Amino acid sequence: SDKQWHLTMRGYGDGNSIQQLAHEAGLNVSQFSLHSSDDISLWYAAADLYVSTSITESFGMANHEAVCAGLPCILTAVGGVPEAARHAVTYIPPRETHVLTEVLEYFINNDVERVNLSLRAKNYAQRWPTTKSIAKAYLACYQGDFVIKLLPLPQNKKTEATSVNVDHWGHELQ
Repeated sequence: SDKQWHLTMRGYGDGNSIQQLAHEAGLNVSQFSLHSSDDISLWYAAADLYVSTSITESFGMANHEAVCAGLPCILTAVGGVPEAARHAVTYIPPRETHVLTEVLEYFINNDVERVNLSLRAKNYAQRWPTTKSIAKAYLACYQGDFVIKLLPLPQNKKTEATSVNVDHWGHELQ
């Protein structure tokens, strides 16, 4: 890409091996940095693009946070990620570095598509339950006040049961 870019990696652990990989990949110090902290909100606010290349992921809280921050996201389609992020992100297959390279270059060089992806993330995030409503639901479960509401099954001529696919929050999947 002809654009100036900087890769910032967030997380904990020994950064020496990642620094070595960055050096071997030809990244210089001005293009790469590794940081760790508990407050990631400022990093989300400063980011132009969020990328997660996990090869396995149950839910992906960092992915969820990035979507809720309205970031354009590129995620690997593994584990529970597609269910959690739905159509708010761009998916890539795991371990396909050539695909990652193409998708990164596309979004780095295409401001309009990056903004469109960001808008998709913001729109999707608005439909998620609030932290307060999730906490209330958990509290109700622990207090024994949680009631599962069952929807009546549609009446089919053959009287067959009809299943409805729902996500973890009870929203019907399309």
